Amino acid sequence: NDDDDDDNEELIPAYVEARRLFNFHEVLPDSEVELKWTECQPGPLKTFLVDEMGFNPDRVQASIEKLQKAFKGSAKPQSRMDSFFKVKANPEADAKRAAKRKAEKEAAKGKGKKGKKGSAFHKKK
Repeated sequence: NDDDDDDNEELIPAYVEARRLFNFHEVLPDSEVELKWTECQPGPLKTFLVDEMGFNPDRVQASIEKLQKAFKGSAKPQSRMDSFFKVKANPEADAKRAAKRKAEKEAAKGKGKKGKKGSAFHKKK
């Protein structure tokens, strides 16, 4: 019977096992996890990635430098959201505003002229 169980385990396709691991992975409770962003430790990181895992030393060094640069860049306070967006000039809206102002000026000039002619202080010749 033990041989039959071994045969059944071998018949499970690899993708099914991968799906099971993906969907039913181990999860730690929030109370046990404390994340803190600190500067990377290049020595132990390089030892782990290059010596133990077989990564390319040049690529690891380049990535460590990028990581250190990112940490230094994030040491300053976080930027506000509006600092990412700049107000662009809208030529069409500017043209409409200018035309509206011009029309209002013309209307004001026209009213002003009429008011002066019909004024009681206007001398007749």
